[in-house]
Amino acid sequence: MNTIVSIFHGMVGMLLHPKQTGKELAADTRLKPVATFVIAFGLLQSLLFLNSYLKQDYPPPQEVLDVWVEHWGEGVMLPFFNVPAESYRGFQAAILLPFCLAIWMLMGGTARLLAHLFGGKHSYETYLRVTGFTFFTIWLIAAFLDFLYSSVFIEFTLNGLRGEYGPLVDGLLQAFMPVEYTVLYGLAAVNISLATQTIEGFPWWKAALIGLAAFAWPMALVSSVVR
Repeated sequence: MNTIVSIFHGMVGMLLHPKQTGKELAADTRLKPVATFVIAFGLLQSLLFLNSYLKQDYPPPQEVLDVWVEHWGEGVMLPFFNVPAESYRGFQAAILLPFCLAIWMLMGGTARLLAHLFGGKHSYETYLRVTGFTFFTIWLIAAFLDFLYSSVFIEFTLNGLRGEYGPLVDGLLQAFMPVEYTVLYGLAAVNISLATQTIEGFPWWKAALIGLAAFAWPMALVSSVVR
């Protein structure tokens, strides 16, 4: 398979068929497809944040920001780091590519280290393929859904959060993002676990520990950077 086909195969496979795809990735010897995917994702995110910075659309107008903060708090909607809000999109544009590469390498390393401690035999490169295709596919889906929620349907979202469509819609819209992240990133942990269990022959609890460890701290880093 060429690189583009391999990328889509890895993305769709680790999303829908993690056991079978995990076997295939363990038998593969190439890092080029997953590395290309992670780098392309990081570059795309950086360009989107750069465009946002140049347009100065973050922070949003105060009346919009007030709605976000009212529903999710300043800790979620305002910069986590000590960077002026007006410059935060530029900061994100500058760090996203190395940030993605660092997360990828450390995720693979975490999974490989724990697998080794449990007696696993597969290489660091195998876990780079498994974690890279799993985590960044999920992140891509989450970013697309966030774009729909906060850009494409922004008028409906804001009106709903202001209570104009009633308390039920307000509650559903407020719950959407926490539920989205819980389901999607939970799926990342589950699929890494399933792939690990299949390729290493571990009992489920060992594979689950590896999946949770490989997923949990990168998710904490992502949530601290992405606003």
